[in-house]
Amino acid sequence: LRSLIVDRYPEVHRCEFIVRAPGRINLIGACEHIDYSGYAVLPMALRQAVYIAVSSQPTSGRKQIKICSENETLETYEEEMERALNFANCGPPQPLKWYHYVLCGVCGFSEYAKHHFSPIMIEFTKPNLTITPVRIPKGGVFCVADSGARLNKAATPDYNTRVLQCKQAAKILLNHLGKNGGGNEEEVILRSAQRAYGKAQPGQMLGPDSPLARVFVGKLAECAAVRCATHCYAEAQRVLDFKGLCEEEGQGDRDNEDILRKLGELMNASHESCRDLYKCSCPELDRLVDICRWAGSYGSRLTGAGWGGCVISLVPESHSEEFLATVAKTYYNATPEAVSQELFLTQPGRAAGIIDVSPK
Repeated sequence: LRSLIVDRYPEVHRCEFIVRAPGRINLIGACEHIDYSGYAVLPMALRQAVYIAVSSQPTSGRKQIKICSENETLETYEEEMERALNFANCGPPQPLKWYHYVLCGVCGFSEYAKHHFSPIMIEFTKPNLTITPVRIPKGGVFCVADSGARLNKAATPDYNTRVLQCKQAAKILLNHLGKNGGGNEEEVILRSAQRAYGKAQPGQMLGPDSPLARVFVGKLAECAAVRCATHCYAEAQRVLDFKGLCEEEGQGDRDNEDILRKLGELMNASHESCRDLYKCSCPELDRLVDICRWAGSYGSRLTGAGWGGCVISLVPESHSEEFLATVAKTYYNATPEAVSQELFLTQPGRAAGIIDVSPK
C-alpha cells in the first residue's frame, strides 16, 4: 500500500501515514438501538479493515484531491479540493461511486477543522457513557453473511418509528405513576420507567404480573408500542446475560462449549424478538438465519439496523470451514471463495487508528 501511492502518482515521494478503520458488527442489542432507550449494547470491531495511505504535496496553484484504489478495476478520482468538499451540499451524487465514501470522511473532517480553534460546550447526559471490554470464550468464531437485501432507511419511516414507539411506551408507563421524566423529554425513556418502577433488571419489567402487563392490560399483542417495549426490555436483559456468560469463562467447572451454546441461544432469541416483536427483519434475513443455524452455528441473528443487510453467527471454530461451505452452497449457490466478500469469518479486532510509516 505504501508503494502503491508512489507508483500511481510519480510526483509523490513517499507515503506519510496510513489510516486503518475496521468493520463493525453488532453482536446483540445494538441493531435496534436500545441505547436510545438508555440501555447497553454490545458491538464489535472486526479484524477486517479499510486501509488508506495518505500523502500531500505543496502546490502554488489550486489544491487538488486524488483518490485511487488498490483494486485497479475501480476508477480513479481527481478533482479540485474546493469542488470535492462541496459535493455533500449538492444532494446525493448519482450514480454513487466507491470514492464517495472517502469524500464523506474528508468532508466531515474538513467541517470539524473549521472549529478546531473555537471554544466548545460539552454537556453530559445520564446515564454516563462507559465502555467495558467483553472477552469472547475460546472455541468460537464469528461469521458474517450478507443477505443481499437492502432498504433505504433514510427514505422510509420504519427505523425512526420504532424509536418513537419505545418512547411512547415509556411515556405511558411513567404517566401511570404520575411522572413525566421530570419535564425533561430526554428522560422519557424505557430505562427511566424501569427505575421509576423500582426494578433492578430490565427483564423484571416483563412477565404476567409485570408493570408492562399491568399498565397495558389486554393490549400486549396488538399494540406496536408495547411490542417494541417488550423487545427492548428483553434485549437489554440479553445484553447483560451475554456479558455475564462471557465472564464465566475459566470459572469453576463451566466449560467453554456450554457457554458458547448459551451465547448462541441468546442470539437466537434476539433474532426471533427482532422478527416477531420489533419487526425489523425481512424474508431474506430469516431464510439466511435458518440456513446458518441448520449449518451448525451456536446462534445466528440479524446485525445492523435490520430490514436487510447481514447475519452474524457464532460458530464452532473447529467446524468453521464446513459451515462456510454449507452456507455458501445453500444460500448463495456458490463456493466460499466465490462469495468471500459476502461470507467470511472474523474475530474481535482493534479499533481505528493511524499507522506511523515515517522513517525511524
